[in-house]
Amino acid sequence: MHRVSDGAEWLTPVPLDANLPAISPDHQRLLWLQRSSVAVPGGTQPAVNVFVSTITGDNVQQIPVEAGTNAVWLDAERLLFSRSQNAMTTLEIGNVVTNERFVLGTWYRLRGLSIAPGGESIMFYLPNQPDPATSGVHVLTTQAGEQPVMLPWFGGWRWRDAHTVYYMPFEPQADSQRLVYYDVRDGTTFDLTDPTTEPFLTLNGDWRVSADGRWIAFHSAADRNLWLIGLDA
Repeated sequence: MHRVSDGAEWLTPVPLDANLPAISPDHQRLLWLQRSSVAVPGGTQPAVNVFVSTITGDNVQQIPVEAGTNAVWLDAERLLFSRSQNAMTTLEIGNVVTNERFVLGTWYRLRGLSIAPGGESIMFYLPNQPDPATSGVHVLTTQAGEQPVMLPWFGGWRWRDAHTVYYMPFEPQADSQRLVYYDVRDGTTFDLTDPTTEPFLTLNGDWRVSADGRWIAFHSAADRNLWLIGLDA
């Protein structure tokens, strides 16, 4: 590890079979996973060891999890655990400081899980549900007892900040895509681009939002170059 502010450097011992440690959003902790084997579809889930330490590698703490579990930082103190088996995915949250843990829920064929900046909400896609009325994009507050809310649109999305997203509606017959703003708190929405004056098509849904939310970079399907869309603050 190298700290740019003062040039300090140190070694953090991590097992050779562990993944590259992930740094917490506040840059104070490390997270790494150690799996007994590679997961194979339809096979036995590998045993997983989850470890958390300070940024310097001290005070290593092992977090008990079930086989096949994945873990990512949700915020400075909380981890989001996910575990999938037989098309069912269970999401659980654990606090590495208080050791509090709770299950958010279990869903069929969960896809596209993404975490809002700050970890207050997550968003995911539930396709081809037994009840077709529940198929779609859902947002869920990361607190115990909360229920997911299905959103009134369908398409690819990216978080803009803790409470808002940009999305491109799924309109397969359209000649151009549209970029739309949506606030998950109150449903405020409006178009950011006009297909008649600003036509564009992304290649394989490849687009990203800048850290300040003011720019969209996308891979153009028309010429396979990278393009930018500038947005108001």
